[in-house]
Order: sequence, then C-alpha cells, then structure tokens
Amino acid sequence: MYSSEEEPLFYDLYGRKLYELGCLTDRKERHGLTQEEDAAMAACIKAIPEEVLQEFTNRRAVNHAVNEEAVKLLEEGVVEFLVIPLDDCAAYGWAAREQRRLRMRIAQRRLSNKVYLYSGADEVGSILLARALNEARNENPAVYLQYSSVQGPLVIPAYEDRPLGENLKWQIAAAGGHTCFCAEDADFICMVNAPTEGGERMAQAETREEDMDSSYFSQRCLPEFASALRAFSKRKPVALADVSKANGADNELMDILLAENLIPCLSSYSGWNTAANAAGTCIAHMMLTKGAGNGSFTALRLMEDWGYMANVRKQALTWIEERGGGYFDLKGYEPQLCAYVLSQMRAWGLSHSVPGAERLQAVQYPWHRLFEVSLLFED
Repeated sequence: MYSSEEEPLFYDLYGRKLYELGCLTDRKERHGLTQEEDAAMAACIKAIPEEVLQEFTNRRAVNHAVNEEAVKLLEEGVVEFLVIPLDDCAAYGWAAREQRRLRMRIAQRRLSNKVYLYSGADEVGSILLARALNEARNENPAVYLQYSSVQGPLVIPAYEDRPLGENLKWQIAAAGGHTCFCAEDADFICMVNAPTEGGERMAQAETREEDMDSSYFSQRCLPEFASALRAFSKRKPVALADVSKANGADNELMDILLAENLIPCLSSYSGWNTAANAAGTCIAHMMLTKGAGNGSFTALRLMEDWGYMANVRKQALTWIEERGGGYFDLKGYEPQLCAYVLSQMRAWGLSHSVPGAERLQAVQYPWHRLFEVSLLFED
C-alpha cells in the first residue's frame, strides 16, 4: 500500500512509481539495465509529474545532507560513535543508492569502525543506551543466536536490505556486544523466530494461514524450536525475537509456548513492527538488565505485540468498520473504541496467562489510528 498517511499527499497517486523509479535508478548505476528495464524506467519518469519528482528528490536530498553532516561531526571528533539506521528500506532503491554514497565517504575516511549503517530505526535509542551502559561497565556481552529454521539467517525480511543474520550482528555490535558460536560461552541466548520468505512474500501478523507462503510450514520445525528454548532456559537467560511475521507476533509459535508453559521462561520478548525493531529491542533489553530481564516490560511486549497486534487489532478493525470508520479514520468513536479494546485486551491477557494482565487500566491511540496502541498499567 502506498499511502500519504505518513508521506506527502502525492504518495497516494505516485508512491508506487516513485519506488519503482528508485529501484531502477539504483540498478542502472550498479549493474546497468536490460532493454525491458530501461523502458520501464522511462515509463516511470513519464508517469510522475515533474514537480512531484522534484519535491520528492529534494526531500531526500535534505535527509542525505543531514546524514553527511553527521558523518562530518564524527570525523571532526564532535561525535564518538554514530548509527545511521535504514528505516523501511530494500536491497535496491533511493535509500540503497544514498547508503552507497555514504559508505564510500566513510570508507575513504577510515571511519567504518565508528559509523554503522544497518536496517532499523525505532529501536536504535535502546541499542545506544545499551552501548553506553556496556562501555560504562567495561563489558562486551556475548550473544548466542538460535534460529527457528536453517534458512532463517539468510532471509532478507520485509522493509530491510540485508539478510537477517547479518543485520542482527550489526545490532549486537552497535549495542556493544558480540555474537558467539557456543551457547555455553554466551551471556544470554537470543531465540530468533525467523521468516522463511522475505520482501512482499513475508507474512504479516494478520495474514491468514491459508494465505501464508508454504515455506512457513515446510521449512521450520516449531516444536523443536520450543524444545530448544526450554533446554537453553535451564542454563542461560533467554530472549525471544519473534520476527517471522511483520508487525506482530507469530500466533502458531506463541500458542505452542503457551501450551508447553514456556512463556515464563522468557527473560525478554519482542515481536513488533520490523524484524530489526523487534530483535533490537530484545538485544538492548537483555544487555541493559544483564540477562535478568524485566517482568513488567516483557509483559507489556507480550500484551502489545502478541495480544493487540496479532489478535485484538483485528477485532478493533471490525468494530470500527461496523460504525463506518476505518484503520486510519476512527470517526469520532475513539473513546468508545478504547473502552472496547480495553475489555478485549484484559480478557485476552487473562486467558493467555500474561502476568499483570489484570492491571491493565487504560488503552489509548496516540496517533488516532489502529496501528499503534498505548497500554497503561496500574503500578
């Protein structure tokens, strides 16, 4: 969907063509284009009004200039360490093209050990906080990654530009840690429920089972993954990065963990938004708490990422649609919707044995749409 909800108004009409033009422009610079691709590029340019393309590229130029100035501050010693996260990116496109230019500048100035560019955004504040604390403690935590499928670390998730396994290494390094190849050497275990398909084929939390790619059922063994989680939790703190689907939890896995009474074994859990957002949240949480976790934060993530995003959000959409509203238009029913969702979330949390679910006291929609929710608990 190419929406102007978070973009300029012209994105409704020309978002798809702008995306395609970015991919083709990047491909042309990197590899050249076939005759068919060259024709497609010409068609994109013809389809996008000149003033729209100019405004779009001007906006990107401003953003790129800010990134270049940030690198300059690092070079001058004003900044010690810099993360330039790549939000909602892809292997080819406008962002990839700009990233290539930044990387050339960084490499030429021998700053690669001080400037990290990788997929992510919303979780970066937590990652940098973990890094600061690790530096203050003079610690370099070791993280062992256990994936739900053989192909998991090789999949490029939706909204990202590189294999999941590589991006996780960037996030761990940015947080001041390192990966290890033996669980016994780890400070904590990060269980990664990985996607089996990336890009547009990667499932969303609300995707029906009949619409999911068959690899979700044939290329991973969730009972074995759950069994490994149990075994690891007896020896090490365990975090679960639930990233097999975008924008919410994987109900199939979470139902297995619930049935096997493995939810209490989790020191940390996250399954929100992109793979980088969720995994980075787990990594930072475990480092900040030295693997001890935090029951309240984990309960919040379970309620929001599993309860709301993967389940109750669909009920909320049905409720608002029955009243003439929609995902981005609550039609003046927000107070009543919040009361409805509060009752549904309490019931869901209690039925799924989420600690503290009975203390949920309010639900809010900070952006006045269904995508984000704020859950408020009693102290």
